[in-house]
Amino acid sequence: MMKKIKNILLILLLIGIGLIDVAVYRGYHFHHRSDTTSRGEDKIALLREGGRFYPLNDLVYYELGKAYFELGMQKLSDPAAAREFFRESTEAFRRSLALNPASQYAHYNLAQTLQYRSLLDPDVPLDPLEEYWKASRLVGENNEMFFEVGKI
Repeated sequence: MMKKIKNILLILLLIGIGLIDVAVYRGYHFHHRSDTTSRGEDKIALLREGGRFYPLNDLVYYELGKAYFELGMQKLSDPAAAREFFRESTEAFRRSLALNPASQYAHYNLAQTLQYRSLLDPDVPLDPLEEYWKASRLVGENNEMFFEVGKI
């Protein structure tokens, strides 16, 4: 009787590990598929699906932030739409940074988003200069990023 229970628990453990593996694979699969599309809305849909399967992948939220930022830049002639895209971009970058606070690129792109967002909405609660500072502190040997942050 005890041996059967151990076997059942082992099988359940293996099934659980398999399900986790499938979820991680699906998350990365959607992330990589988003690289092949140039249409912003399609990219966002793929990245959201990837985040649904594997919500611990900071790259999904980083890329989602970039996609929303690009749509915001395209919609600058419509301030309400651009403001909403920049807000979504901010949330995606913040989610990415919650998962990986040492991402210099996420800090830098969040700072850019906040800079554009503050032009459309002066009541933005976050400071872009603080994010640029964090990016510069994390930059290490990346001279190009250090140069860009230094210009700001």
